[in-house]
Amino acid sequence: MGNKPSPPPAPDYIGAAQAQGQANVDAAKVQGQLNNPNVVSPYGTQTVTYHPTVDQAGYDKAAQDWQNIVQGSIQKYGSFDPVAFKQQWGKSQPTLADFTQNANTPTLTQTFSPEQQALYNQSTHNQQLLGGLGTQGINAAQGVIGNKVDYSGTPAMPGSSEAIRQQVYDAMMQRPNEDIAVQRDNANSQLTAAGIPKDSLAYQNAMRQIDRQQNDARNQAVLSGGVEAQRNYGMDIQSRQQGLNEYNAQRSIPLNEITALMSGSQVSNPFQMPGYAQNAQVAPAPVYAATNALGQYQSDVFNQQQAQQGNLQSGLFGLGGSALMAGGMAF
Repeated sequence: MGNKPSPPPAPDYIGAAQAQGQANVDAAKVQGQLNNPNVVSPYGTQTVTYHPTVDQAGYDKAAQDWQNIVQGSIQKYGSFDPVAFKQQWGKSQPTLADFTQNANTPTLTQTFSPEQQALYNQSTHNQQLLGGLGTQGINAAQGVIGNKVDYSGTPAMPGSSEAIRQQVYDAMMQRPNEDIAVQRDNANSQLTAAGIPKDSLAYQNAMRQIDRQQNDARNQAVLSGGVEAQRNYGMDIQSRQQGLNEYNAQRSIPLNEITALMSGSQVSNPFQMPGYAQNAQVAPAPVYAATNALGQYQSDVFNQQQAQQGNLQSGLFGLGGSALMAGGMAF
């Protein structure tokens, strides 16, 4: 009848997953090394080294705690058994390896060429001097910043211009008033001597001419007073603006000097080396996928063998039935 095929063993998926994880870590290490080359340029050099990370402080504390445990046991019991202590408490003497992690951390070291180092030192020195001057400016400006804004020492805002206008008017009307008064008296005497009465049209026309002269002089004085008042107001405004500008300059110049000095005191690197550039890509080995493929292949082979075994048994049973039927008919 033939041997019945045995099912294939189940794939070790846990082991495959662990192997896949390790393959990923190994690929990441190789990729990191490929992407961190040593660089030599006219500006300097960059070297990459890999060192483990040691928690020195944690190790020192753990070692001190262990020594305290040992000394305490000796003082209390006269001895100390590290094996029994570990069996009871699950602790043993700490080692530096217990506090060492990530041995693949890259360290990039940049070194200037002698010429670039000299330029960097000089630039740093100059910027430190500027920073010192900025500090002096800050100390000098404390008195300015600490005082409130006070415009009392600047020219005041111009007041009413009515007084100026009235002064100009009075000055311009002083002589016309005197002259017109004389003209009026002379005209009155001449008209009276000529026998022209005051209520006559000729008398009124003569006096009206004198009144027009006085009115024209008055209008001119009013206009001149307005022009002078406006000019005087503009001069006062300009004087106040000049005073305010000078006062504000006294407060702002120290602050501007501090800003200019401090903005130039930042130390910068005159050249930049390549950093961690993820250019090269390394794919990990497909361990887990290969395990899955192997398991599927074994299952396919087992199913095929099962099918062949079933077909064989069906054929044998068919031949046996035909033989029995033929024997019965012969009988």
